[in-house]
Amino acid sequence: MFARTDKVIIKNYIKYLFPALLVGIGGAIQQFVDTIIVANLIDSNAVAIENYAGPIVQFTSFTVKLVGCGGAVLYATLMGRMEREKAAGIYSAAMILSIAISLTASVLGIIFFRKLGTALGCSIELMDDFRLYLIPTLILIPITIIVMTFASFLPSMGYPGLTSKIVLTANLVNVLLDVVYIKIFKMGISGAQWATISGYVVALIALLIILKKNHFTFPRIKGFDASSIKDIFIRGLPPGLSQLGLLVYYWYFNRLVTQMGGTEAMKAFSVCLQLLAIYAVLVNGVSENVRNFVSMLNSTEDEASVRYVMRKSIVILELWGVILLILILAFPGSFVSLYSIKDGRAVAIHALRIYSFIVLFKGMAIIARDYLNTTGRPYHAMSLTLAEGSVGVIILGTVLGRQIGLDGVWLAFPLTSCVCCILVAIYLFTCGKRPVDKVAADFEKMYMTLSVNKTNPMLPAKEIADFYKDKVQKHTIIEKTALLVEEMYIYSVNHTKDLDYIDVMIQIYDNESRILFRSLGEPFNPMNVVNEEERANILILNKITSEINYEYIMGMNTTWLKI
Repeated sequence: MFARTDKVIIKNYIKYLFPALLVGIGGAIQQFVDTIIVANLIDSNAVAIENYAGPIVQFTSFTVKLVGCGGAVLYATLMGRMEREKAAGIYSAAMILSIAISLTASVLGIIFFRKLGTALGCSIELMDDFRLYLIPTLILIPITIIVMTFASFLPSMGYPGLTSKIVLTANLVNVLLDVVYIKIFKMGISGAQWATISGYVVALIALLIILKKNHFTFPRIKGFDASSIKDIFIRGLPPGLSQLGLLVYYWYFNRLVTQMGGTEAMKAFSVCLQLLAIYAVLVNGVSENVRNFVSMLNSTEDEASVRYVMRKSIVILELWGVILLILILAFPGSFVSLYSIKDGRAVAIHALRIYSFIVLFKGMAIIARDYLNTTGRPYHAMSLTLAEGSVGVIILGTVLGRQIGLDGVWLAFPLTSCVCCILVAIYLFTCGKRPVDKVAADFEKMYMTLSVNKTNPMLPAKEIADFYKDKVQKHTIIEKTALLVEEMYIYSVNHTKDLDYIDVMIQIYDNESRILFRSLGEPFNPMNVVNEEERANILILNKITSEINYEYIMGMNTTWLKI
């Protein structure tokens, strides 16, 4: 009757997924739609030029993942533990780091920009246009890193929709101004990046206006706590290494493919990477949800809810991968035609047919990395990222390329992701059990989902007593726990409108009990009661409990009670 269900977690998961998907759509507009428009406004060489600049773009994404995502994971974890001051310190350190790293990289790039073209493997015939494209690309670095690092914290702060508004606004303005700068102002390939800069400036202004209307209070940036840098980097390295891997293999495979097949092969590789941009629309959204939800849920030892999140994520990504693969295999020529590729069209279609199988495995590897990272195994996550995202694919691509030519290079990408997924699955189902705190391991856990019925409430005291009667010797702690659950249930039902379900997790060991309540709805703190009718419930809670903690975390009222 009171068995745990996924109704609370999955409803909130979907609520947060849609804004995250909009962020992915915004990214796809920049990488996919923007590239199509630029290629058609100029020529297919623009696709290759943008790809040569890929390592710089991936450095920007790497820094956002390293600092922004690393900080956001720690922020969500600390908020899950009700440690608000420590969470604020992580935010401060992340913002200061993003400013320092981005400005340093931009200044150094501008100083040495003439040498960057050769270092990035640009062909001689495209070098002049590439250098025109490079200057605004370097100016864009600090703008993107600082804005997107801040945006990384917004979902954990309870504002999932704001990140999507930033990204969508920036990229829609970017696409519109591509036409203005390239077609009307005749700025050529450099106009594409000036359009991107303009898009982020407009998005930043819009963000400040939205925040002011929503009465958003910026967390105050306090002093720089150097001790938090290591923690941020450890949590941020697994997703960051994925972007760093893209940087490395952009650089490596750009050179390798150009050497093996010239500009035609480079255009084919660029089209393959465009497929990843489309795939990332859903993958990035799901990955963000996994990071935020699993880090928060894992901090409370709520394994049942973690399983619900992971199962839903796997199903979504596999369905998306299958749909994309079918479409690409059925219409590869139509996809290639989007980029106005005429010279080397057959090479691009052939490459795409082989490369496209990556969509069955890449997303699985990414959320496996996020799961390992957020459940306390960052070094395992880093190993997976290096194997799947850079070192493994470079080694396999080099070996297969020497044996069977360009086909071996295209095949290396899906094959590496597939092998890594198999190895991770073997690890997780054999020796890779989630690490559990030694103290928490002693507690007997009971999971429940209570359905709300104001006219005929179903209270779980008997079920709690039956579950623990043979597991806990001191029956008084069981009785107190059951009473607390019922009182908190009554308070929640009376206080919250449109409340359907409440998730409860009970942990009892010896003479200690911990109870976690989680529900959707408007924020309410049981310690700030003004209604006299509800005050009686709180007085009972205070008499029985030794500690009550409340936070509104990621759209959920979360209350910890301890006896």
